[in-house]
Amino acid sequence: MKAVDGEMKNRFRKIHEQLDQIHQEVQLQRVILDELFPLDLLSVDIKNSYRQTITRLEREAAEICRLLDPEALSEETVAPLFQEISILHQPRYIDGQGKDVTLTKTSSGDFEWNDSITLYQEFQKGLEKKAEEWTHPIVGTPFQDYILELILKDDNTFNKKALRHPFQRIGRSTVAQRQHFLENMRQVFGFDLQETMGQYVSHLQAIEELLVSLDGRYRSKVIRHRRYLPSLKEFEAIESKKEGKAKEVEERRAHLKRDLLHHEAWGHHLEPIATYLYSLDTFNLYNVFKVDIWGNLHPVPSYQRCHFGDLVGYEREKAILVKETAAFLNGKDTNNIFIYGPPGTGKSSSINALL
Repeated sequence: MKAVDGEMKNRFRKIHEQLDQIHQEVQLQRVILDELFPLDLLSVDIKNSYRQTITRLEREAAEICRLLDPEALSEETVAPLFQEISILHQPRYIDGQGKDVTLTKTSSGDFEWNDSITLYQEFQKGLEKKAEEWTHPIVGTPFQDYILELILKDDNTFNKKALRHPFQRIGRSTVAQRQHFLENMRQVFGFDLQETMGQYVSHLQAIEELLVSLDGRYRSKVIRHRRYLPSLKEFEAIESKKEGKAKEVEERRAHLKRDLLHHEAWGHHLEPIATYLYSLDTFNLYNVFKVDIWGNLHPVPSYQRCHFGDLVGYEREKAILVKETAAFLNGKDTNNIFIYGPPGTGKSSSINALL
């Protein structure tokens, strides 16, 4: 092995600094993710896959930084360092303690790998598969859109209360808790994993080239075929056609997501989120309901509209209907109304026109 001269040390030192910066960035991401999505609450989903990728990348970067000490490079340290960056060429299975083990098969008979590049690839595949199930246009990158959808649809206390009450009636502690969550989520949202993985792999390639120049024996272990880093940004959801209220809701959601995309402090954007969620309440989304035999209300998505102008000759009756209905809606004393008459005289049409 050649001696490490001053120029070589500087090159190693620069790579070490850049890798250490990546390590610190992903370490922060991992800490945030641990708080946002505790391990015992994670489902087999995109956020779980993302967390696994970040966690493994953090461990790898930390180990490479430990081995990549320009002042202590020797034949003893070069071998494990070269082994660590061998993920450039082929995946490895790594156990829960971070140790390389013999390649094994899962219960389904498939090989199972667990390095950062493979986990990143699996994360992209899962994200792409999920995006194919979406029926709305993507706002931002697919992963950013996933986070925005998660914020608006997540089953949490704030969202549940916002569906039932105006923002002003949601408790302060619930609002504060959600603000804290959103500020952390904003940091995850702004982290570019694709860019970080690209930089990480470039640094590993630079280390590999330096090690080969130090010790030619490693040249034969370098495989020219590089592993593929897929893009997290270059695919789209299948957009379906929507009509009526569903289309209006979709447009409002897309507008809110675009606002969040460019908003720096999500914690201060809770009122628009709550207002949107409140508008999703069934009684806000639909005007007409039907009652089943058990007394349950079911919304009627579409119906033929009618207007009072279509009903000729019922001016007194129409005025009574409007007056009593307005009193009822305003919480005032009102009379019950019994509408009767032969078929085709406008009973149902009068109720329709009230809507």
